[in-house]
Amino acid sequence: MGNLYSRVLQPANTLLSLGSWAWWVISAITGLTAAAVIAWASTTWDWYWSTFHMAGAAIAFLTAWVLLAVGFLLLGIAVRVWRAEQAPVQVDSPKIPQLNGPALASDDKIPPPTVTQSPPTLAVGLYVGEIRVMLDDLGKNRRCELTIRVFNGTGGAVEFEKLAGNIKFDAPNNTDPERRGTLPTPTLRHDVAKVVYPLQEWLFILEQHVPASEADSLVAMLQADIPIHFDLTGLAMYVFAQGKPDEVERLSLWDGISCRRGIHFGRIINATVNIGGVSSGTQIGG
Repeated sequence: MGNLYSRVLQPANTLLSLGSWAWWVISAITGLTAAAVIAWASTTWDWYWSTFHMAGAAIAFLTAWVLLAVGFLLLGIAVRVWRAEQAPVQVDSPKIPQLNGPALASDDKIPPPTVTQSPPTLAVGLYVGEIRVMLDDLGKNRRCELTIRVFNGTGGAVEFEKLAGNIKFDAPNNTDPERRGTLPTPTLRHDVAKVVYPLQEWLFILEQHVPASEADSLVAMLQADIPIHFDLTGLAMYVFAQGKPDEVERLSLWDGISCRRGIHFGRIINATVNIGGVSSGTQIGG
């Protein structure tokens, strides 16, 4: 019965409402006109007129009017039913429960997922921006200094662990063994901070003892204006994120630096060399 009401009686009730008066006016005018034509036509039928006279014309008029009115009504109901079947069906969205907690109400919004961004690794977050070599004290005290500027972009504090390995020196296209050598492992100067905090600059100052033979070779190369290449690939500086001493990483240094006697300017680094009382500028390139 519910299906019959929804498909037939409810469209008929809508059709009979005040909102459908235009359809009824059209149906009534059309039905009356057609019934009048049929009633007039019945008077031209000799056998029908001779038998029923005016009563027959009235019967023909009323019969035609009723049939046409019912036909228009059924046509309107059929159109309403057909349009209702073609209309899109609205389906309620299913309720989506939360993964943790009570189910969401139908009008609640699903919360956006929480994204946790991990800080960059030490190899990526520690940027070596400058390296300087100071050879002022090389000829007199057989020592030099290597300064390294590091920017901490890791998002956390970083601590220094230790130094290992060696620095080698050589000349370009060199075949003379007197112009190459290996220096002992440098040490971190005592007044250098061993902790750097986020978004701060870390200045490493490495004290390098130079044996007598290697110091004489370096001084001779500088006096002869021969470029010196310091190879840093064998030098290892180990650091770790504060609170994680078991996760030690090697700081990514440049492959090496070059210097020579003369007044030069590097894009990132430069140094001053004092040999025999004469100050000379040195250019150091990465």
